[in-house]
Parts: sequence; C-alpha cells; structure tokens
Amino acid sequence: MKRSPYLLLRLVYGLAFGLLLVTGCAHTLCIKVIDATNGKSVVGVSTLWHEHVYDLLTGRHQTGPTNLPPSSDLGLITIPNVHKHWANTLVFSKPGYRTVYGNYIDSKVWLSIRMHTFSDNENVLDDPMTQAALTNGCFVVPMPNDGTKIAK
Repeated sequence: MKRSPYLLLRLVYGLAFGLLLVTGCAHTLCIKVIDATNGKSVVGVSTLWHEHVYDLLTGRHQTGPTNLPPSSDLGLITIPNVHKHWANTLVFSKPGYRTVYGNYIDSKVWLSIRMHTFSDNENVLDDPMTQAALTNGCFVVPMPNDGTKIAK
C-alpha cells in the first residue's frame, strides 16, 4: 500500500507545531538600568536571571539561575532567548543601591524592592510593585540609592 506524501507533510507540520508549543518563541529582552534619583545610566549592575515554566508535556523546565554580564556604560543589560509567556525572575544589585527584584511575563516587567522565595523555587514580588516603563525597546529599571524607594 502506497502512502500519501501529504501524510509525511502533516506529520512534519504536527511535530513542528508541537515543538513550538513546548519551547515557545524566544526573543531578546533589553533592560536599561538608571539611577532613581537623577535618571542617569547605572554602570556595573549585577543581574541574576532565572526563567521557569511548568509544562504539562515535559514537566518543569527552567533556565538558570544565571549571573549575567554587568550593565554596560549605557546601563544596558540584554538577555537572549527569553520566553515572554514564561515566568522570569530578575535580581538587580550594585553596592550603594538597593536591590531591585523583577518579574518578566507576558511582555511586562514588574519591579519591587522586596521578594519572597518559596520552597519550590517560585519567587513572588511584595508590594509596593511598579510596572517598568518600556522606552526604545528597553524596560527601564530605576535603581534607588540606599534608603530611597522606587518612584511610581
């Protein structure tokens, strides 16, 4: 019995679609770190990045936690291969500044100066939370000096 060439084509498309569902579409996330007081770029901010999702087909998947290169002279941090519908946790730190915690999901970055980590490695931001502004394709993360709060 001869098989139809369309059967093979349907199988290939089905596998490609399934792979896309499992992995999701990845892109590069751009962060611009600024001083919350004067708005100037902050150089040398350390960033810890952790991406995680619970996938029904393959179980839990995670990337990291990963220490990223410090922010550039322009205060920029780029994170490749980020999935916009997966939960991403970001921790920004630099001596002289308060640590800022962030969550990126569904194309939004939420920021706080407090975060709780639960036993199953899930991170939840505490109030007050603010949504990071998106400017020129980068999310703006204000770093408060020690003793100040993130401006709303």
